[in-house]
Amino acid sequence: MTDPGSVLRDEFDRLRRWERRKRRERLLLESLCYTALAAAALVLALAAVALGCQPRESDARLLLPATSVVETNEVRGIVTADSLRVRAQPSVRAEVLSYLRRGEVVEVVRRGEQQERIAGTPGYWFEVTYQGVRGWAFGSHLELVAPGTAPGELSARVQATRSGD
Repeated sequence: MTDPGSVLRDEFDRLRRWERRKRRERLLLESLCYTALAAAALVLALAAVALGCQPRESDARLLLPATSVVETNEVRGIVTADSLRVRAQPSVRAEVLSYLRRGEVVEVVRRGEQQERIAGTPGYWFEVTYQGVRGWAFGSHLELVAPGTAPGELSARVQATRSGD
C-alpha cells in the first residue's frame, strides 16, 4: 500500500514544478512584450528622424493667448538651438526626456550650481518645464527672459529667435 504522506509530497512537488514553469513562461512573455514595445518606440523615433521633424511653415508664427496679465514672476527661456535635449538630470549622459525646437519658450525653475563646458561652450544647466515635462537643459542654448517682460516683447524675441536674427 502507498504511503499517503509520500503521495501528498509527490503531488506537492509536481505542483511546485508546474508553478515554476508557468512563472518562467510568464516572465519570458513579459520580456518579449517589453522588447517589442522598445522596438516599436525605436522604429517611431527613427521614422521621426527620417521625416525630418522640421517645423512646418504654419508653425513659424507664435500666437500667444490674450491675457490681462502684463507681468509674471517667472523666468522664461527661449530655445536658441535648432534642437535642444531636455534630460532627466543635469548631465550629457542622462536620459533624454524630450526635444525642444528653436523658438520654443520654457519656464526656468532653477539654475544648476556649477558651470560646465560642453563641446567647448561654457554654461549652466537649467531645470525647465515645457508642456508638462520637467527636466534639465544646457543654458548655452537658452536665451533667458527676465520676469516682468511684457508679452509683446516676449513674442518679438521669440519671432527673432525663430527667424535667426
